[in-house]
Amino acid sequence: MKNPSLDRVFLFLSSFIFLQLSVQAQYGLFHQEYDKTAQFNIDADDVKQYRKEGELIIFNEEKHRTNLALSLLDKKVGKDIEQETPTRLRTYEVIADTEIDHHRLRYIFINGNKLSQKMVKNRINYIKQLLDDNASFESVAHQYSMDRNARRGGDSGWFKKAETHPVFYKAIANENRYANEVFEVSIPENNWYYLVKKTFSPKPIREVLIFKKVERRR
Repeated sequence: MKNPSLDRVFLFLSSFIFLQLSVQAQYGLFHQEYDKTAQFNIDADDVKQYRKEGELIIFNEEKHRTNLALSLLDKKVGKDIEQETPTRLRTYEVIADTEIDHHRLRYIFINGNKLSQKMVKNRINYIKQLLDDNASFESVAHQYSMDRNARRGGDSGWFKKAETHPVFYKAIANENRYANEVFEVSIPENNWYYLVKKTFSPKPIREVLIFKKVERRR
């Protein structure tokens, strides 16, 4: 005789594991490890000294919209903002800025860690048929993409080369791709499969490197 409580626990654990795998896949796609200060051409010894004395932060004019970020993005190199409390003085100094190309697209993620290879192939073919029948990419992504970007209709947001999985980046940055083209990208070693729609041209976006220093007050 089945135990309803055990069935609910199994369903919860299965859903949790699926969610974790999906989140990790999306996070890994656009959060590769890289030297975040390299694009600013700052001497390595200076970077070490900054990190010894405080914290280095990057603000991006498209991604960061807090009042602090907007204020710092509006300042020139060498300018700073101070925030005082009775016990601390926080200083945020703009130490470098740059513009770097970013990309943006829509994609549908098929997680091969949850589906057999046959099911992956069938799912991709089915989605391609829907798109050929004039279903909107956004609505199909919302329904079938297997990570949280589904809630945004597959919109990746702006991303740059250094933070992107190299296989994925090489495929989407191909200059022969044309606007609104839909194409497949596979990363077999991770069992990640994508249908991608090129929706934006590369765009230079300003980023600023901030040195944050906190001084304690007695």
